[in-house]
Amino acid sequence: MEKRYCILCGCENEGDAHVCRNCGESLDQEENLLKEYLLKKTKSKIRGKVEDSLFSIIKNWLLSHLYGVVLAVALIAAVTVTVQKQAEPSYIRTVASPVRPGVSAPISTPAAVQPEPAVSAEPEVRTLSEEEIDAARENLFSYIGSAAFHKIEDKTGWGFAKDYSDTPPSSFWLPASYGYSGVHEYDFVNPDTEIFWDTQDTNTEFYETVETDIGKQLQADGYPVAEFALKETYVDETEGNGTFERNWRLVIVQADGVWYIAEDRAQ
Repeated sequence: MEKRYCILCGCENEGDAHVCRNCGESLDQEENLLKEYLLKKTKSKIRGKVEDSLFSIIKNWLLSHLYGVVLAVALIAAVTVTVQKQAEPSYIRTVASPVRPGVSAPISTPAAVQPEPAVSAEPEVRTLSEEEIDAARENLFSYIGSAAFHKIEDKTGWGFAKDYSDTPPSSFWLPASYGYSGVHEYDFVNPDTEIFWDTQDTNTEFYETVETDIGKQLQADGYPVAEFALKETYVDETEGNGTFERNWRLVIVQADGVWYIAEDRAQ
């Protein structure tokens, strides 16, 4: 007869035995199959619970550490954004408009960080050439000659280099259309004495620096300006051939290629 083996302890039993002679376990086949099935299910449940418990432990550990990692990443990102904002330039930036794609919209700098206003540069003063100074001086002497010609009653014997009969002194003045109002005081006749019939000496001195208000204004507007000191010594025959000295300051300007008397003042 075929031997029967216990499914629990594996002991060999006789073929007609119903219980194991070693452990007392039933040797009935159907009953053993049920027990085997229940045993497997029980082991499966136990293993599942163990696995679930182990998974829960691992998951909780990961989550607890993950929160720390996320917090660290968030702190690093916040510090980076703060540094980038502080490093932004103070001038107006241009960014893409959220309303119309492809259109740029200006973002103004906060009022507390406005750029400093630009300092206006001093007007550039052009240095006059020797030719320009000579041309300005020639204009000065022509002005004096015209004033003398139109003030002396008896012009007989006066050897003027030019004919000033049609050039009154005012024709040398800077036209009012330029918008400057200079003072004109020069007169060939001294109001305190009679007519000066002879000029003993005439000296002119060119000033390197423009000092009059109208001269500075013309120079700031880009006009070439020359200032002269004029010293005249006259013979006054009414005072026993005495002499009389007068000093003037003349501002001469070149406008549209022509030299004009912008101002002449007594010093």
